[in-house]
Amino acid sequence: PMNPTREDNAQWTWTAIGSGADRVVYWLLNARGQGGEAAEWSMLDFQQRPSERLAEAAAIAATLRKHEAVFADARPIAPRATVLLSLESMTLQDNYKWTDYPGRRRQAHLMAALGVYETLAEMGVTTEVRFVHDPGWRAPLASGSPRLAILAHATAISAEQAAGLEAFVREGNTLLVTGLTGLFDPEARAWPLGRSPLEPVLGARMKEVRLVGEKGSLRLDQPPLVLPFHLWESDVEPLGATPIGREGE
Repeated sequence: PMNPTREDNAQWTWTAIGSGADRVVYWLLNARGQGGEAAEWSMLDFQQRPSERLAEAAAIAATLRKHEAVFADARPIAPRATVLLSLESMTLQDNYKWTDYPGRRRQAHLMAALGVYETLAEMGVTTEVRFVHDPGWRAPLASGSPRLAILAHATAISAEQAAGLEAFVREGNTLLVTGLTGLFDPEARAWPLGRSPLEPVLGARMKEVRLVGEKGSLRLDQPPLVLPFHLWESDVEPLGATPIGREGE
């Protein structure tokens, strides 16, 4: 938002606290003396008095102090799902960006990941966001429960990252990929023209990608539901995997 409100600051701060953050840094205390911004983000007004954003932060701090014993022993719930971000995909999409469809724009991977995070949050699924090159996201839960990792329209994946994804799946966890995930390597070479390192992970080989229009639908058999998709449809050749969906209503 261009103008964070009292409610925005409250949501961001409590989300950070609930996620286990040690501290929250607000941008910014004073209005900028120069630049193109209109001081919408500053915690003080032009007369150096507290804005509604600072007042809300103070109210939250007072709540933390009042219930210090509760918050001192509180720990965040261990996330069961991880939304993975790919720096390589961000770089690729920034270099080869178009402005026609959302799936082809420079923020396509980030927007797809945000959509997944938002959906899981609405379902009450505790979710973390990590970089795919960070090996820490593959750490098992203390409970031993299986985990879910999601790569949303991560168009560039390295062979090393694919090996990490395969290890994650072999440990009994679930990987979900969407969009054109893994179509290219970090140097923008198309993996399917050779042998994609994701083939052993997904149990299928990509045969073709078609642009079928801005919106399409995919009917799943297990579970029975219809999923919308954006722009692209892929033909795949199973290599041991069991297809559970097909095109159309």
